[in-house]
Amino acid sequence: MIDAAALQKENDLFREKLSERDTHITALQEQLKILLKNCYGSSSEKSSPDQLGLFNETEEAIVEKEQADEANPTTVKSHTRSKKPRTSIPDNLPREEIIHDLPESEKIMPT
Repeated sequence: MIDAAALQKENDLFREKLSERDTHITALQEQLKILLKNCYGSSSEKSSPDQLGLFNETEEAIVEKEQADEANPTTVKSHTRSKKPRTSIPDNLPREEIIHDLPESEKIMPT
């Protein structure tokens, strides 16, 4: 006959092992959730809809400044743009004329 105390002790041992496994499974599930979020989740470079209006104050200030500038135009004295003179190759450098010519058969474009 099996002793009731031995059965209770065995039952407690199994419950303890089951509790340890449950804790381990929960930890692994959390790790998996974090890894999947990092792999397939939204990128940190994407903006959140909650944060779209954070910098509206500066944009509004820029728009107001542009509107004020349009109301008070600034006159600028007109000028003509001067072109820079083209520098040529100095005369003391040697010059060599190379002509690359194609054969007559390659000068005609096929239709």
